[in-house]
Amino acid sequence: MRSATARTAIAAVTAVVCACVPAGASAATITLDRACYEATPAGIITITGSGFTPGEQYTVLVQGGVVDVGNAAADGALVKRIPVPVPPESGPGAHTGTYSVEVRQADVAATGSFQAATVFGDFTPGSGDPRTLKVRFIAYGFGTATAAGQPMPTVYVHYIDPKGKLRRTVAIGAGTAPCGTIKRSALRRLFPFAPRSGTWTLQYDAQKRYVKATQNTHFPYDRFTLTISAKH
Repeated sequence: MRSATARTAIAAVTAVVCACVPAGASAATITLDRACYEATPAGIITITGSGFTPGEQYTVLVQGGVVDVGNAAADGALVKRIPVPVPPESGPGAHTGTYSVEVRQADVAATGSFQAATVFGDFTPGSGDPRTLKVRFIAYGFGTATAAGQPMPTVYVHYIDPKGKLRRTVAIGAGTAPCGTIKRSALRRLFPFAPRSGTWTLQYDAQKRYVKATQNTHFPYDRFTLTISAKH
């Protein structure tokens, strides 16, 4: 019933603090520019720190593994950019994850944490007659562009008919902070109307008004197609 398509999403930059200092370690601190990052190959985490030993080398670790090194500035400050880890595509931790981060010197250390999410829309169960099937919608990462302290956005599903025209837009709920994730929506019909035969496109995003998303779209979205066969 579902055909595979490329998944593309782009999120805007938001600023948020998410870091702490381990008890008794040092006066060093780190902050991160977000609480949740969109997991894409181009995704970047910016770490800023203070209170480190001036001029000495430091190591950046994510989940206990070394990802980068650098040298603290003459005033003990640092700025380091590292790639966003990508959560697995399947299993219990699919599409979203919580990660620890540490900046460490020989006698100085500071730790923090962040989340990463793949912008992803789906539904379950994934098989059955689309004309009558009832499902729970799934949405991950649709709040990655939301500014710190703001409520997570409502996620919408836009139904585009085989001729490329918008047939209907439905709201499936607001995601939970900090990534804007909906793990299971309320049970509802996959199509809230009688769909004609042909290839339909479902676009997930946080825009009440439908705008066709492309690779140059600057809001989180996911699109995929469903083919409905004629009745015999």
